[in-house]
Amino acid sequence: MINQNRHKHGLSKSAGFTYVEMLVAIAILAVCLVPALEALRNSMALLGIRETMSIDNYALLSKTEEVLTENFTDLDAAASAAGSPSTPTSYSDVFTTSDARQLPRNVYIWPMDGDNADLDANMFTGTDTNILYIKVTIEGTALLHETIAIKEQAPP
Repeated sequence: MINQNRHKHGLSKSAGFTYVEMLVAIAILAVCLVPALEALRNSMALLGIRETMSIDNYALLSKTEEVLTENFTDLDAAASAAGSPSTPTSYSDVFTTSDARQLPRNVYIWPMDGDNADLDANMFTGTDTNILYIKVTIEGTALLHETIAIKEQAPP
């Protein structure tokens, strides 16, 4: 009588999943889940790298802004003391990050050829007296910030 009631309500003896079907479904999920978890693990590792790069980039930006607040005459004197565009100036320092890493920040300053009047396409020859090229780097990385400082002209 129970079997008859099942047939009346649209249920058959084969309603539901068999044990083999469940095993196959679990096996498929397990095979697909391993690469997904591996991708997730790699993404989590990249988050740490991104955080480190952000901290380094802000350290560069803060140093660049600090240098740009200096008097043009002092920056020009630091460039002259360095002697070449590839020698770090006295504005270079070591910055300690919030995660206790020591970042050597090198500041390069050199008079810049803004108008290229000598036509050699070298921005460090035939220099203009009122433009300074400034580059801030973190030693041992490819990160850098470049900018220029322009001497303010006295109003007429």
